[in-house]
Order: sequence, then C-alpha cells, then structure tokens
Amino acid sequence: MNDLWQNFVASGSVADYLKYKQNEKQNEVVQTDADKDKGTYNQGTDSRGE
Repeated sequence: MNDLWQNFVASGSVADYLKYKQNEKQNEVVQTDADKDKGTYNQGTDSRGE
C-alpha cells in the first residue's frame, strides 16, 4: 500500500490526506483527445460504437 496513505492512517491528519490525494492525482492516466483519434476510443459516426 502507498506510504502516503499509511502516513494518513497513522496520523489522521488532513494535511497527510491531501498529500496522498495530490500524489494519486499526479499518477492518474488521463485519456486525451489524441488517444481517441488513435482508434482506442470506440465511437462510430452514429454514436453506437460501431
């Protein structure tokens, strides 16, 4: 488990929780419009995904 999460569990500090959430957000993979253009986003012209 994440060390930042363990710090929060041990302390109960809001500051530790915010550090954990900030780190989690930075590690998130964000799908961009460029990803959609690569064909990895299944959407047809009629919006049925065909």
